Amino acid sequence: MRIRPEKSKLEIKDGIDKRRSGLDKREGHMKKVVLEKKEVKEVSEKLRLPLKDSIPEIKKSLQHAAKAVVDEFERQNKDLENKHKECEDAEGDLNDRTKMSKDNAGEVHKAQRQINEANNAKPILDQAGKAAMNDAKYTEDQRSRQERDRRRSIKNRDDLKRILQSTQLKL
Repeated sequence: MRIRPEKSKLEIKDGIDKRRSGLDKREGHMKKVVLEKKEVKEVSEKLRLPLKDSIPEIKKSLQHAAKAVVDEFERQNKDLENKHKECEDAEGDLNDRTKMSKDNAGEVHKAQRQINEANNAKPILDQAGKAAMNDAKYTEDQRSRQERDRRRSIKNRDDLKRILQSTQLKL
């Protein structure tokens, strides 16, 4: 288990929100790229080429425009993959924090069983055990949230990739 610096619930939530925003931003860029490819396709379908001499140059220009759009999509995709990796790393960190919190709760419960005489200590240990389990639940919920965001992003990216690939120029 990796030992990471302590974080507050707010820091954990803010980190997830920041990564989600990054995913959304990159997906937005990718959507724009797909729309650009559709626009290039529409232009290519609307063109009426009255002179033979210009046909090769126009076709070549449209193909270069389409390639530039696909290249940009791939750049955005790599950036999104890096964000997905950040999300996976955060999910691992949250798994570790959940395990640590559950281990802490186990240690508290073990101590409670060993304390028979000091009745005043039992309520305090109860509070510590509840706090540790609350931390475990919180980090597990946040890990699930981060995983949902990452999976949604992957699905959206895959959908955009299918649209991009289905948008072929007819020249």
